[in-house]
Amino acid sequence: MLVNWEFAETLFDLYIPQPTEISQTTSDPNVTVTSGITSSNFVFLHFAYSELRNVATDANPSGSARRTALFSDQKYNPSLWGTLVRQSLLLLGQDYQTLLRRGEPAPPVPSAPVSTPSTPKPPNPPPSTPILRQPIYKPPQESPLSRILNTFASDSELSKATDEVAAEVEAIAKDVQVPELFRSVASTATSAIPSSTAVAIQKPAATTSAFTTRLQQEYGGLLVRYAPVYLRDVMSRVNEWWTRERIHKRAEISLPRRELDVLIIDSLSALVCASLAEDRYGVVQRDIPRILEALLSFLAAVEDYQNEVRVLYVPPTPDELTGGNRKMLHEKERTRVEVAKASEVLSVVGDALKSGISDIVRTFGDKLSAFKFPPKTAKKLQGFVDYI
Repeated sequence: MLVNWEFAETLFDLYIPQPTEISQTTSDPNVTVTSGITSSNFVFLHFAYSELRNVATDANPSGSARRTALFSDQKYNPSLWGTLVRQSLLLLGQDYQTLLRRGEPAPPVPSAPVSTPSTPKPPNPPPSTPILRQPIYKPPQESPLSRILNTFASDSELSKATDEVAAEVEAIAKDVQVPELFRSVASTATSAIPSSTAVAIQKPAATTSAFTTRLQQEYGGLLVRYAPVYLRDVMSRVNEWWTRERIHKRAEISLPRRELDVLIIDSLSALVCASLAEDRYGVVQRDIPRILEALLSFLAAVEDYQNEVRVLYVPPTPDELTGGNRKMLHEKERTRVEVAKASEVLSVVGDALKSGISDIVRTFGDKLSAFKFPPKTAKKLQGFVDYI
């Protein structure tokens, strides 16, 4: 049973990842491949670019006919070649940015401030004669009896003066240390009732991270205080192994789609090289400067990362080798292995970029002088021209 399971899994791992060409079974193979490379599914992208690389490197007349039809397409807007090169450079640009960030997620895009529309200023009113809003007739004289009755009314001057005096006394009483017994029963009852519009007091919620940190500190203190020496040594090694950053893992995170990048680079470089003889209208030649600029920028970023990784390993000196410090020698050997693995990961894309750029330079030769490049790109490209 176990042998059958292992055999079936081996066949699955061997044959399922093999690229399957399906575009030739359709009415227009170039349209099928182009639609495949615009997919958001990584599996479809991998298979589509695998087939595109086979088409780009096919030396048979059938492959040449397909490339000529791809370059001279005028039925679609944008054209098949325009869609292909734009999508390919977009994918390479995304992976280039990921490499520059060393695998860290992209920072959030700051939201644009919401601009409040300004209210227009109302126009000035036209000049007019001011209106007199006071009584123009002499008020009738009140009788003595009416004056006496108005004095005891609720809106009389005496009532207003009484209210003002009561408010002033209440304000002074707040500042004086008066026993609660003598305060107003109504005000006490009102203050005891919570208002419906009052904001609830927010208590700081205890986070899980703080609890975990406290638990680790307490556990570490007990371990240092009561555990034997060998157990403390083992736990220290386990903690270091668990928390330390692997150099090669960081390189793998920085180039998560390196196999797809290699397919894109091989396809673009082969199509550009084939366009010199098969592009009738010069469609590809218009995109050669930005293709080379993208490839050279990507190569410069890979080489910078390779230089950063390479300096992380310092070989042990003869004195260190004879000193017998096993822990230090073990750490240096571990660093050497991780640096070697990281270099292999970066070389996957770096070698493909160097090979693709070299093929384009070797194919076009002196004809590249007809294109205009930025100074930094031209300097990098001149190194390939001098080498070849």
